[in-house]
Amino acid sequence: AAIEPVDVAIAPVGVRLALAEDPAPAAPSNDETRGYVGYGVNFVRGLTADQRKQFNIVREDGLFVQNLILEGPAEKAGLLVGDVLLKMNGKDMPDTKGLDMEKPDALEAFLGGPFKAVTGGIKPGESVELVVDRGGKTVTVKAVAMDKATMEKLREEMRDEAASVAVPKPEGRGEPVETVYDFEKIADDAVRPEDVLNVSG
Repeated sequence: AAIEPVDVAIAPVGVRLALAEDPAPAAPSNDETRGYVGYGVNFVRGLTADQRKQFNIVREDGLFVQNLILEGPAEKAGLLVGDVLLKMNGKDMPDTKGLDMEKPDALEAFLGGPFKAVTGGIKPGESVELVVDRGGKTVTVKAVAMDKATMEKLREEMRDEAASVAVPKPEGRGEPVETVYDFEKIADDAVRPEDVLNVSG
């Protein structure tokens, strides 16, 4: 399954967590009452050998952490992008070896089924213990789940941060600097002053 980008994640790759449409009447959602730790996952098998090396992943199957919500419980607890999930609160992570990776909805079906069976019962304020494989070593991290409103606020802050423009401190400590461009000496394929987008506000 192809790995697609998501607008709220900061990681070398992202994941789309949209669930497939269900024509049957929807059951009452527990999204408003469940707890969130603040990470996204994807299949290790969907990575190339180079990507596994980039993430320091030694396993060939399982679910790896591919994004974290900044300042979320998972990041604060020390969970890292590239960690491969082994257990949550003593429960083994579902096996991914028999999954057909060619199906476009393989990830969505897995997250909404076997994975949700392990993670869906967590409530806000509850302690969450994650056991992960980190570069071949077993590591345990403990986080406290947040509610959906807090998660959405952090995600919005991430979007705002990603959309903001960092303004460097002036080298001359506020002194005016004059720059002169000799347009006759600028190469045709070089970035010219008029090509630069000015952003304010």
